[in-house]
Amino acid sequence: MVFAPGQLPNLEDITARHPGLRIVLDHLALSGGSRDAALGPALEPVLAAARRPNIAVKASARPCNVTEPYPFPSLHQHIRRVVDA
Repeated sequence: MVFAPGQLPNLEDITARHPGLRIVLDHLALSGGSRDAALGPALEPVLAAARRPNIAVKASARPCNVTEPYPFPSLHQHIRRVVDA
């Protein structure tokens, strides 16, 4: 499990060279700085990494990416995109 915001291209290279290595991207590999409207574009590298069968994600601490209160309705669409990918 790694927390590596901004490092997905490197991790994709590693997983391509080592297909038996499983990597879990903690916190969707996102920093807390991607909030609200910036969250969608920030997820694009994560969605692209979904093509690698040995990359998985953990979607923890994501309420820090939205400024609205619980139940964080705008976050749901982003989590759905990740699950679908």
